[in-house]
Amino acid sequence: MTDTTKIFEQGVEFIQRKDPQALNILLQTHCQLSRCPDPNDPSQKLIHHTLSYANFAGDDPSFWSTPECADVLLKNGALVDPKFYLRALNTADLPMIKLLSHKFMLPTNMRTMAVLGKSRDLGDWFDKEKLKLNAPPPMEWLKDSSDPLHQRWKIQNHHLTDDWLITDAFRYAIRFGQKRVAEFLLEQAIDMNPKLAKQIKKLTKETFLNYLIQHRGTICVTDTFPIWEMCQMVRAVHAIVINDIDSFQAVLQKTPSLLKQQHITQQIELLELSAYSNGYAFAKLLLEAGAYITQSNPRPESKALVYAIDYGDREMVELLRELWEPPNDLPTLAGLGHIEKVQTFLNSQTDEVDLVHGLALACMNQHIEVADYLIKQGADINAEWSLHEPATILHHLAFSGKLEMVQFLVERGADTSIKDFRYQADALGWAKYNGQDQVMAYLEQVTKQETVRK
Repeated sequence: MTDTTKIFEQGVEFIQRKDPQALNILLQTHCQLSRCPDPNDPSQKLIHHTLSYANFAGDDPSFWSTPECADVLLKNGALVDPKFYLRALNTADLPMIKLLSHKFMLPTNMRTMAVLGKSRDLGDWFDKEKLKLNAPPPMEWLKDSSDPLHQRWKIQNHHLTDDWLITDAFRYAIRFGQKRVAEFLLEQAIDMNPKLAKQIKKLTKETFLNYLIQHRGTICVTDTFPIWEMCQMVRAVHAIVINDIDSFQAVLQKTPSLLKQQHITQQIELLELSAYSNGYAFAKLLLEAGAYITQSNPRPESKALVYAIDYGDREMVELLRELWEPPNDLPTLAGLGHIEKVQTFLNSQTDEVDLVHGLALACMNQHIEVADYLIKQGADINAEWSLHEPATILHHLAFSGKLEMVQFLVERGADTSIKDFRYQADALGWAKYNGQDQVMAYLEQVTKQETVRK
C-alpha cells in the first residue's frame, strides 16, 4: 500500500467517524489531498466519501450525511462536480444540499427549488403558464447518465419540454418530503394533462400526495417517467418490500403500461429490487406478465443477476441467467459453485480482495466445497465484506439466516466477537435485529462456550 493510499484511507476514516477536526489537521499537512483522486476509484475524490454510499432515502439523513466534513474539504480547496450534486440529490441528502445552498454553490433551477421546499419561489418560474428558459438543471448534470432526465434529454434532442421539467421537480419534492411544493407542482401537471386529472380524481389529490410522501423512501430517482406511472411504481416497490404478491399483481393488471418498452428501466429496477429482497415470486410474475425486458435485443445492462448472487438467492440466479450472462470473475464463479473454474482461475492469478469476495459469495450461496477450498487458499475468514453495511462475512450470513454456513465459518475459526463499524454490533446482534431465531440460538450457545473458556 502506497503512502498516498494510506493517507487517503485515513481521510475516509475521519469522514466515517464524522471528525471534521481530525480531517482538517490531515488536510493542513497534506494540502493536495482535497483534490487527490481515490486510489481505488480515480473517478472520485475524497469529498465524494462525505455522501451516502447507498441509494436509500428511508433513514434520517443525519445518520449518514457528513456535511461538516464536506465543509472542511471545500474550505481546503475541494471541488464539487456534477456527480456529487446528483448523488446528494438522488439520496435525499438534505443536510448536504442545504450546505451547498448556504455556500451559494447550488445551481438554481426548478429541481433544486423543489428540493429546498421553496413553494413561493416556484411560481416565479412560470411566465404566462410556461416555464422560463433557466428552469432545467445545468447542462453538465443532464450530460451525466446518473441524472434522471438524461435519457429524456437525449431522446428529445437536448431539449426538455415543460411537462417533463414539472414532473422531475415533482418527484424530487416528493423524495425530499416537501408536500406544499409537490401540491403546487401537481396542480401544474394536472392543468397540462387531463388524463392525469382523471386518474388522480379516483383517489383525490390529498390521498395521492399523502401516499407518495409516506413512501418517499422507495422512490428511486434513476429515471423520470409520468407521475401516474411513478405512483404505481411506488406501489409495486412497496409490495415487494412487504412481500405482498397480490398487491404487486394488481399494479401490473391496473397499469399494463409498466410492462411496455418505454418502461424497461422500471422493469429492471423491479428485477434488481427482487434480486436482493428474496423476491423470486415477484420477478417471475413480472416476466410472465410479458415485461418487455424479456424480448429486448440488445438487452440493457442490469445488476439484477449480480445482486441475486451477492444475496445468495439461487432460485433467482437461475431465473435471471435466462436474461443476462454472469461476469467471468473469481467471486462470481465461487458464488455459482463452479469449483473447477475457481481452481483454474486461482492457478492463473490470485488477489486477496477477490479471495475474500469469493469466500463471501460461496458462503452466501451455500457452496461449502468452494468456501472450504478458498479458506485453504488463504482467504481471510474474518475480513470485512460489504453488501450494504461493511462487516464480516459472518455478520451477513447471520443476518440472512444461513445457519449451516454460520456453523461452517465458526467451526473454521471465525471470530464471533467482531463488531461492525456503524452499528457496533456482532454477528449475534445482526441475527437478533433480523429475527433469525435459529442463528441467534446457535451464536448465543457459541458465545456462552467462549465465555466459559476464558
